[in-house]
Amino acid sequence: MSEIPNVIKEENINQLRELSGGTDDLLVELVEKFIENGKRYISDIEKAYAGSDWDKIRFAVHTMKGSALSLGLSPMGEYLSDLNQKAKENKFDEFQTAVTNLNNMLNDVQAYFDSIS
Repeated sequence: MSEIPNVIKEENINQLRELSGGTDDLLVELVEKFIENGKRYISDIEKAYAGSDWDKIRFAVHTMKGSALSLGLSPMGEYLSDLNQKAKENKFDEFQTAVTNLNNMLNDVQAYFDSIS
């Protein structure tokens, strides 16, 4: 099995495995949907930032945060929580770094789940 990236907490993944009968099938399906939606939300964030649409940024970040946390991707959820707070304050310093970090996290999650499916 592949090494679990820092963006995923192993104990959270194990709990989700137990809930799905000890297999990765449901987990992989949920994560694939999360990645698909996450890419769309990141694109939405970029477009909203270009138009200074803070409401859309907050919505996309908040939605991603909830999804990440519900899948046991706690480190990613915590990062998104911090971004959510910045978006609430209309402060998105180092915006491109944040987008790059989100893309990297999604790629790490995808690579791990591709390796177990």
